[in-house]
Amino acid sequence: MYKLNLDIADFMENYWQKKPLLIKAGFKDFVDPISPDEIAGLAMEEEITSRMVWREEDKWQAQCGPFTEFERMEQDGSAILVQAINHWHEPSAELANTFNFIPSWRFDDLMVSYSTDTGGVGPHVDRYCVFIIQGLGKRHWRVGAQDMNPQEFAANGALKHCEAFDAVIDTVLEPGDILYIPPYAPHEGYAVGEAINYSVGFRAQDQKELLNDFGDYLLQQEKEFVRYSDKNLKPRAEHGSIEASEVQGLTDIMTSLMADKSVMHDFLGRHYSESAHELDLVAPEGGYIADYAIVVDEIGMESYLRKVNGLKTLYFPEMPTSCFIDGERYDFDASIAASVQTLCNTTEQSAKELEVLMKDKAFGQQLIEWVNLGYWHFE
Repeated sequence: MYKLNLDIADFMENYWQKKPLLIKAGFKDFVDPISPDEIAGLAMEEEITSRMVWREEDKWQAQCGPFTEFERMEQDGSAILVQAINHWHEPSAELANTFNFIPSWRFDDLMVSYSTDTGGVGPHVDRYCVFIIQGLGKRHWRVGAQDMNPQEFAANGALKHCEAFDAVIDTVLEPGDILYIPPYAPHEGYAVGEAINYSVGFRAQDQKELLNDFGDYLLQQEKEFVRYSDKNLKPRAEHGSIEASEVQGLTDIMTSLMADKSVMHDFLGRHYSESAHELDLVAPEGGYIADYAIVVDEIGMESYLRKVNGLKTLYFPEMPTSCFIDGERYDFDASIAASVQTLCNTTEQSAKELEVLMKDKAFGQQLIEWVNLGYWHFE
């Protein structure tokens, strides 16, 4: 189990989304959860997103996986990056869970990178928050302030870089050190010898992305929507004009839709519970039968319950009888709301905690449905 050496309240008040922070020995006596060979193995899988980045004759090169050979990684200046390892690698998932003090709807994934000497991805700007944890080896990092706004350009089809910037943090990370980088702060890091780094990213969409996804959601709804109406329209000679009152009317029918909490809760719950990466769902062979008593006897009270790695389970306090799991909405009786919210807020239940939960037959039957879908599993 990883223990974060950080004053969380101070960090959230003074640094989160505000300015970068170097956290020396953020994890004391840090031990890598994954090896270079395991990283390469994950990069070979079709369902896992990976990239290889290197420099050749001072030019940046990038290639997307999956990969079948790794000769490039035998040379200096190379890096291989694997997304969402928390979905596929249990020990790495434990590392990601350390940051559960930030709401899970904001969490994107845990990326791991293995680099040879001088390897990196070049200077760039991210639009989201990231914690970079140093594992094996060392890495030299430079981080700029958020208000620098360096010009960006395409260094390669799979790489976007930014121009040179002045650093407010210039340091070499050692195992267990953590670097927090807020949105828009330019940064670059290069391995000193071979190195492993872990990037814990938290998503943040802009207006265009949110509205685009909201539009896609609306297209899937079969209900009737409010149509623009102008029953008090007066004749006018200015045939080509759109009057201010008409602009307001069109705006109102759009904003009234976004002001409808029943619509927005359903959209946001489905949208932010859906994983951007594949999940390693493993449903029990044949599934558990619907007979609650038999299931309780079969799993035994020495079992514990674990949520599948990377699964997002969300709820709204204003909607206590609903939750959202991997893009789907589930409605249930108010009597089991507290137990369902406990599942949403935790990654596992001990044998004793599971025994208490399973005493409620209605909750147990709902849980069995989710176990049969592969969302939770008994061990």
